[in-house]
Amino acid sequence: MTHDIIFFALGIFTYSVAITHLIATIFTILYQQYIYRFRFRSHYDPEFSPKCSVIVPIKGNNPRLEKCLQSLLKQNYPDYEVICTVEGKTDPAIKTINSVIKNNPKAKLVIANACRSCCQKNQNLLTALQHTNHPEVYVFADADMTVEYDWLKELVLPLSDKKITASSTYFWPHTSSGSLAQLNHAYMNIYTYTLYSYASGFFGTSLMWGGSMAIRRKTYEKLEVAKYWSTTAVDDTSLSKLISDHRHRTVLVATALCQANDAIESIPKTIEWYQRQIMYLKYYRRRIWRYIIGPFVLAYLINYLWIIIAILISLFTNIPFWQTGIPIPIFFFILIAINALFFMFLGPVKKSYLLILLAPILRFTHVIAYVKTIFSDTINWSGISYQLNPTGEVKQIKR
Repeated sequence: MTHDIIFFALGIFTYSVAITHLIATIFTILYQQYIYRFRFRSHYDPEFSPKCSVIVPIKGNNPRLEKCLQSLLKQNYPDYEVICTVEGKTDPAIKTINSVIKNNPKAKLVIANACRSCCQKNQNLLTALQHTNHPEVYVFADADMTVEYDWLKELVLPLSDKKITASSTYFWPHTSSGSLAQLNHAYMNIYTYTLYSYASGFFGTSLMWGGSMAIRRKTYEKLEVAKYWSTTAVDDTSLSKLISDHRHRTVLVATALCQANDAIESIPKTIEWYQRQIMYLKYYRRRIWRYIIGPFVLAYLINYLWIIIAILISLFTNIPFWQTGIPIPIFFFILIAINALFFMFLGPVKKSYLLILLAPILRFTHVIAYVKTIFSDTINWSGISYQLNPTGEVKQIKR
């Protein structure tokens, strides 16, 4: 009887986590296809077109950089400029940048120099912002994605509502080969997107993604974002912290989703990438990080260990495998696979059947990334290590 009570309690706890994941995904489907379009977007001013400066930090000459920059320069928008920014004059991306922006009056290149007290991306952004032409809105975009013709219009549109401080969107991952590593990276990104959508769209949590975000210049100055960025290890999560601390509102723009062009080809590198994302939460949105590290990770660890223990018990005792409570973790992971199935309603994934079938196993790599953040105070990003103090300020940089 005692065992039954324990099994029941553990089942209720872990199933609540799995069902929360499923609810987040279903909400994201509804938000992407209906809620944003008809509940949010319909109330914005379609004539709203403030002057914008689009800042694009770049490092290295990725094979799709040219396509990315071309998509940014071909926006259906009346008044905007594009400022590309790199760390130094020897960056291999400069040749591609110059070939794309040549003779284009609304584009320029800015050299930022090496960072000393913040991450290199922040250094690039801060330097580029000093060369803007007095816009009403700052827009930030990553160089490893492509955007649709009306991306800028859609991203800025929510700012026509004075109650909205900033807007952001997310991206759909690119899986060219459908390899195990690519599927794992895609899973991490789609899963993050659903939680991002659920937290911001349903609960009103202020969240930003640095690859595509917009904020009014006056608000940027009022919040002293430049001062904060000059000591932090990331742009978007630190900005969302500032916005949240001041109780300002943001919105996830479901009509401006970007297309990611990079796909990680190594399982260990996907873990490293995901660990970095969770580290940002640890230092700049600690309450969210604690929630993830608490019930989310615990629920998965319980079920992974349960299966291992059940196998050992059945092998070394006379207790049958099916009497170890094994149906509980099995059903838990079935729910995880069902959740992955619902991902397919959000966008295309190459070899999606493998993602669905392997979702319970792939989630283990995500848990590894979560757990590793508990024991680390260092963020590794683009060949640079940033050691942080407890408040999220960069205290040491190693190249």
